[in-house]
Amino acid sequence: MSMNLRHSQNSRDTTISLSLPEMTFNMSKINPFKVKRRIGPVKWYEKVSFSYSGNMKNSITSKEKDLLDKSLVRDWQNGIRHSIPISLPSFNLLKFINMSPSFNYSERWYTNYINKRYDPDYVNPIPGGLQNVIVDTVYSFRRNYEYSYSLSSSTNIYGMYIMRNPNSRIKAIRHKITPQVSFSYTPDFGQKKFGFWDSYIDGKGITQYYSHFERGVYGYTGRGESGAIQFNLSQNLEAKVLEIQDSTTKKGDKPVYKKVKIIDNLGMTTSYNMIADSMKLSPINISARTTIKGVSVNMGANMNPYMVDENGDIYDEYVWNHLKGINKLGRLTNANLSFGMNFESKKGKKEAEENKKSIDEDKALPGTYAQYVDFNIPWSFRFDYSFYYNNSFRPNDENAKKIMQSLNFGGRLNFTEKWNMDMNTNFDIEAMKFSFTTVNISRTLHCWSMSFSFVPFGDRKSYSFNLSASSAMLRDLKISKQSSWRDN
Repeated sequence: MSMNLRHSQNSRDTTISLSLPEMTFNMSKINPFKVKRRIGPVKWYEKVSFSYSGNMKNSITSKEKDLLDKSLVRDWQNGIRHSIPISLPSFNLLKFINMSPSFNYSERWYTNYINKRYDPDYVNPIPGGLQNVIVDTVYSFRRNYEYSYSLSSSTNIYGMYIMRNPNSRIKAIRHKITPQVSFSYTPDFGQKKFGFWDSYIDGKGITQYYSHFERGVYGYTGRGESGAIQFNLSQNLEAKVLEIQDSTTKKGDKPVYKKVKIIDNLGMTTSYNMIADSMKLSPINISARTTIKGVSVNMGANMNPYMVDENGDIYDEYVWNHLKGINKLGRLTNANLSFGMNFESKKGKKEAEENKKSIDEDKALPGTYAQYVDFNIPWSFRFDYSFYYNNSFRPNDENAKKIMQSLNFGGRLNFTEKWNMDMNTNFDIEAMKFSFTTVNISRTLHCWSMSFSFVPFGDRKSYSFNLSASSAMLRDLKISKQSSWRDN
C-alpha cells in the first residue's frame, strides 16, 4: 500500500490543487482454493488464482480564499477504483496447444453522477459548453463496473536445417514460429439494463448518448459490444556457428559453438471483430527486429485491408479482391525504419593501465602523463537514424504522403567521479536543421546535488539551474532558477 499527499499552488492567482489523499493498494496473486495438505494429484480448481489492485483519490482545485468553504461531497472530486484479474487453469488441447482462459473485473465507486436533458430555451453560461443542454449533478453513491472474458491459445513450431558441408562454420539453422490466437468478449454496457449510459435528442433530432460518470476521476465504462479474435504470429531465426580458433586452442580440443541470432523477432498482428456491423478486420501490423554487427535494426509497417474511394474514404471491400501483386497484402498506410549503435569506454583498471603504459612508452607528452589525463573517465555515445512514412490516401491533400527522417546523437561523459555531462541532439534531414538539442551538467556536492541544463538554440532555447539536497526526505529543500522557451 502507498499513500501520497500532493499540493501545488500558483502564487500569481492563488489557485491551489490538492490531492488529499491519493492511495494505491496492491495484492499479489493468490490461489484461494489451494489446499495446504494435499492427498493425491492437484485438482483443477486449485490452480484458480486472482490478484487485486485498488486506487482511491480525493482532489480539488480552488482559490485559496474559497478552499475552506468547499463541500467535501459537492466540490471535491473523488472516487475509488477496483481491479480483479482472475486466471483460470490452463490446459493443453491436442497435446501441443496451450489454452489459457481468464476473466477480468473492474469497478469504480463515485459519490455523484450526472443527467443530461435538452432544453431549447436554455443558454449555457459556461464558454465552450453544450448549448441548450442542461446537466444536472446528482449527489449519491453509484457504482460503475465492467467485465470481460478471454481465451488464448498458443503453440511453438520448430524447423531445423542441418548444413551438409562438413567444413562449414555454420552447423545448423533453427526457425521458431509461435502462432497465438485469442478470443475476448466484452458485453455492451451501454444497454439500459446496466444504467451506466443514457441519451437525449438534440435540436436536430439526433440521439446523443452520454455516460452518467463521464466526470469521474477514474473514467467510465464504454459502450458497444465487442467480440474480437486476435491473431499474432512471431518468429525468430538462429544459427549455430563454430567459433574461430585462436592460438590458445590445442589440437584435439572439442569444437566450441555459439548461437547467433539472425532475426530476433519477425511478427504480425491483427484482429477480427465478429460483432461489428462492417469492416470487421483491423489493420495488419508487421514488425521486425535484429542486430547486425552491433547495429540494432527495427522495422515496422501498417497495412489497411480495406479499399478507399476517389475521396480517400474507406469502404467495406477487401483490397485483395481488387488489387494485384504485393498490393494484395493491404494498403501501406505507414512504415518506419530505425537503426542505431552504442559506443562505450572500456571499464576497469586493467585497460586503464595498459593505455597509460602504451602512451608513456610513446612519450607523446613530457612529464608524468597522469597529470594530464584521467584514464578511468567513463564515456558513452549513441547514434540513431529513423525513417517514417505515412500515407492518408487523400487525393486533394498535398500532405497525404509524408516522409520524415532524422538523426539523433547522444552522449555522456564523466569528467571526474563527481562531474558529468549529458548531451542529446536531433537533426531533421528533411528540414536540414537541428530540431532540438539539450545539454545537462551535474555535480555531486556530498549532501547536495547541483545541475545545470540548457537548450542552446532553436525555438525552445532555455536554461534551468537547480541546487537541492541529496536526501529523499529533504528533496523539497532546493534553489531553482530557470527561463522558459515561451519567453523567447
